[in-house]
Amino acid sequence: MAQAIPTYAMSVFKLPINLCNTIQSTINRFWWGYSTEKKKIHWVNSEVLCTNKNMGGLGFREMEAFNNALLAKQFWRMAKSDNTLVVSLLKARYFPDCNIFEAGLGSHPSFTWRSILSARDLVVKGSRWLIGDGATLDIWNSGWLSRPFTFAPYTPKPHDGSITKVSDLIDYEQAKWKDGLIRELFLQGDADTILGIPLCRSWPRNKLIWHYTSDNYFTVKFAYQLRLSQRLSAQGSSSNPQTDIWKTIWRLDIPSRIRVFAWRLCQGALPTHANIASRIPNHNMCCAICGDLCESEPHILLYCPLAILEWF
Repeated sequence: MAQAIPTYAMSVFKLPINLCNTIQSTINRFWWGYSTEKKKIHWVNSEVLCTNKNMGGLGFREMEAFNNALLAKQFWRMAKSDNTLVVSLLKARYFPDCNIFEAGLGSHPSFTWRSILSARDLVVKGSRWLIGDGATLDIWNSGWLSRPFTFAPYTPKPHDGSITKVSDLIDYEQAKWKDGLIRELFLQGDADTILGIPLCRSWPRNKLIWHYTSDNYFTVKFAYQLRLSQRLSAQGSSSNPQTDIWKTIWRLDIPSRIRVFAWRLCQGALPTHANIASRIPNHNMCCAICGDLCESEPHILLYCPLAILEWF
């Protein structure tokens, strides 16, 4: 419920980061068993909880990234459908002489426009242009190569600047790329990528597509995953590579609470005395049952006399 309630507002407005963090903290406290009398220990951090289940997390929504993905959906719809009433209104107010990718904030922008425009970077990172006639695409600034992560050529822009549009690279009479010109202008990697792009003889308009889905349609799910991957990359974080273990746990035909117990066991998130001692100084690590010096996960599940008796 806490993750679902803000969804409508987040699809139109960019919530302050502090508010997103507050919602996230509330969810985390509820998960670990928050009460007004006593605050429970958070055995793993919020980043782990928001990681995909197959990567060692629980799949909780990271609220700021989800907010950005929802706003990216609005930006995508405006970029794809320029004849709707809301797009016509915003275009007349903020970008009458250019497209939405080139639009600025303008003077005294509304909170709605400021929010939608904040998701432009995410759309740019995940989308590219499918070549039609190439007439409106800038060679050096538009994302039109089927190669993440920039979708733009690596080749530096030449100084003369006489060739600027993708249409300048196309031989329309023979319906093919100008091989010699492309080899002359671009580095080999860029040239091979460009020459491998198929052309349509009917020369339709260039089409904006989402690169990270098989059908090239935008979805909030993949935009959210892209946003998370960008953040992890910027922070230098890496997901748990042991995906087979996590997939096995969540596919087990057992009650959900047992699967969650197995997840906590693998994450070192059980309230053993050894784990508590790592967070609370001078805590007694001895086993309350047999008096062993270290009550760890292997001890309570395998080596404690009571555990041995139960297994027997």
